[in-house]
Amino acid sequence: MHISLETVHIMPVPLCYFLMTIAITTTYNTPLNLALMALERYIAICKPLHHPNICTVRRMYITLNIMWLISFLSPASDVIIVINVESVNFFNAKIICDNDSFLRTYSQSVKRNYMSITYFAVAWFTMAYTYIHIVIAARSASRSEKSSAKKAYNTVLMHAIQLTLSSLMFIVPLVNNLWLYFQRQDPEDIQYFTYILIILFPRLLSPLIYGVREENFKKYLKVYVKVCAFVKGDPSS
Repeated sequence: MHISLETVHIMPVPLCYFLMTIAITTTYNTPLNLALMALERYIAICKPLHHPNICTVRRMYITLNIMWLISFLSPASDVIIVINVESVNFFNAKIICDNDSFLRTYSQSVKRNYMSITYFAVAWFTMAYTYIHIVIAARSASRSEKSSAKKAYNTVLMHAIQLTLSSLMFIVPLVNNLWLYFQRQDPEDIQYFTYILIILFPRLLSPLIYGVREENFKKYLKVYVKVCAFVKGDPSS
């Protein structure tokens, strides 16, 4: 969406709202997804006998659908509010598509702040709860179980670090204002850089970290790196 804004600053309202709905839904989805993964590790370590029955494939799909539905509540309510406060002609117009184009009333801004805080607070509470109980379980576990327990709380700790990076989205307005005050650059350029560094970068870490930790992916990655190094070192190939 932000790439399109660099080339197309003004777009029809329906298209803008469609893109914004996707962007906001995935933003709220990030902390809930991390909390869900931490909860799965908690069940695996602290409730090992119940893990096969609780964490089934069917229940996983149901839980993921519920999580996406919860993430969709905020942009969906924004669309409903806009439909009620704006005329039909508004949806035939073109606007500058950014995060604030969704906010047509003050109540929307308040609602979004409360929902953002709620989502991240739930995620942080889940992280703290699961991490503490996994650490307790690791201390009381037998020697054969300590290794898996240690991996579990290291995983949850990694989730917490990712959640911390995702929480930086709350300081984006402050960073934009400070950067604009000291550098006097184009506001659109500042928003682009803060989006890359503060919002997009933490989301790229998750697939990168889990990909490197996955054994099959790591095996193919090593082969790919060796092939690239060989081709780079031998121009004739």
